[in-house]
Amino acid sequence: MSPIPGCVPTKPGQLHSLPGMTCILDENGNKITEPNVTGFLVMTQSWPGQMRTVMGSSTFQRYLFFSSSWKLFYGDGAFVDEDGYYWITGRVDDV
Repeated sequence: MSPIPGCVPTKPGQLHSLPGMTCILDENGNKITEPNVTGFLVMTQSWPGQMRTVMGSSTFQRYLFFSSSWKLFYGDGAFVDEDGYYWITGRVDDV
């Protein structure tokens, strides 16, 4: 996630995503559509260069990344502001 300089107006500290690739989900897995409501940052589509397997767990990875309803969760909380910019709030899991 990164703004494309010259293509997207930027705000200090914000992130920008390709349309349709990212969303914020609540604790029940529902998409949050209201601005400024914190939830879980997830990727909703695959992209070129994405890993396809992990050594020792290729079956799980194929299921996770290539099923029709997969979502990739990085462990970050985030919200989308009223202008559509993403803001990371921090880790939501114990590291």
